[in-house]
Amino acid sequence: MISIQEIGGAVTTTEEPIPEAVVDSFLLTKEVCQSKTEIKDKVDCYADLHKVDRELARYIVSEESEYNPKAVGDMYIHCERTNSPVKARGLMQITRCYHPNVTDAQAFDADENLDYGMKLASKKSLCRQQFSTCDRYYNL
Repeated sequence: MISIQEIGGAVTTTEEPIPEAVVDSFLLTKEVCQSKTEIKDKVDCYADLHKVDRELARYIVSEESEYNPKAVGDMYIHCERTNSPVKARGLMQITRCYHPNVTDAQAFDADENLDYGMKLASKKSLCRQQFSTCDRYYNL
């Protein structure tokens, strides 16, 4: 980053390093997130990629799956569309009932789940519609 200063009528420039967070925001891709090895780092990366507040992203994943990419939930809730349990899957508990296009393989894959889930969480109204944890987060 170049800084320009006027000192006593003379203009000087100095070159300062660009903060890493700024560089990362320009270079952030799904591939960058996939390269992360720790689940919490993946959560932060996909949150940044889809412009979801990190605190919200961490809250959703913590409350929905306790950071367990193989978590299964909501088996007691009946899906009228499929006449079977809702079956929430993976880190963000993507349901088979409401998201039939997401396979079990995708839902239990940390990267696929977070990429899909953070897209849902990126809009407040959609987040509240898709995740009960969003309602709790926004009502805190």
